Amino acid sequence: MAHISTFLQKEEIPILLLSEYEIPDDTELPETVTAVQVEFSEQKVFENDSIEQNFPRLFLYANTFETILRILNPSKVVCLTSSKTYQKELLLGFAKDLNTKIECW
Repeated sequence: MAHISTFLQKEEIPILLLSEYEIPDDTELPETVTAVQVEFSEQKVFENDSIEQNFPRLFLYANTFETILRILNPSKVVCLTSSKTYQKELLLGFAKDLNTKIECW
């Protein structure tokens, strides 16, 4: 996390740091960074029974990312994910719709 913190220190815009994993409490992040561990939201921003039934994990990610981005409305998102391409593609799609910059590591 130290190298990430160093990189984020250079940024002057509000950043949302999304992580699939817990971010240690002792991680020093600039005031412009809001760190969030991704947990599936029970809130449904949109409904699509076919996708929810056939691709439940994708549906959960889509609703969760959409909810987080709409509520927090960050200027930039830095995403710490595994190599799951569909997560990155979902984030890129939502970020584009909201004119939000995104980087996935």
